[in-house]
Amino acid sequence: MSDNEIVVYISNDSSHCDRLITKLNEWEVDFQTKNVSENREYMKELQDKGVFGTPATIVGNEMILGSQINKIKYSLGLAANYSYYNSFHERYSN
Repeated sequence: MSDNEIVVYISNDSSHCDRLITKLNEWEVDFQTKNVSENREYMKELQDKGVFGTPATIVGNEMILGSQINKIKYSLGLAANYSYYNSFHERYSN
């Protein structure tokens, strides 16, 4: 597994953010959340990186936008290969 710091920018009432957090918890990954709905400084941090939506996940120095579960899983070292198929769909899960 990756030893990199993991930061997830989330917002309230977002099913994509909720599913991402659920997956990270299932994988027993340590991560920090930054809720842009509750803290405007977090929104500014994200916008300073050129990102204007959530979820946005930082693994080490890599920014992963949206619900790219397989890409996040690969970046964390939890998958041997990277697939563009979304692992939320059971037939494509790893």
